[in-house]
Amino acid sequence: MREKALQILLVEDNAGDARLLREMFSQEKPGSFHLTHVLRMQEAEIHLAKGEVDLVLLDMGLPDEHGLDSLRRAQLAAPDVPVIVLTGLEDEELAAQAMKEGAQDY
Repeated sequence: MREKALQILLVEDNAGDARLLREMFSQEKPGSFHLTHVLRMQEAEIHLAKGEVDLVLLDMGLPDEHGLDSLRRAQLAAPDVPVIVLTGLEDEELAAQAMKEGAQDY
């Protein structure tokens, strides 16, 4: 019996960061995941509403949303989907707050 591929939603507006993540995932077993990449929170909300996402990788600095509001919107759109927050900021307070608000990792 074949396992279902993990459905990952990458919400990242930086092309270089998205390319780096795709390269990292290319090391995984073929067919073990499907990565969907969107550039804006609005696109993510539409995709999450379809209910076919197992994990969200969420940038904290998007063109249409910033900081913890991105996390809150993702959780509102899909409350049962784990979210891993991505950011280049070295802000321990923001990391702690994101975890308190339900992010699985930072």
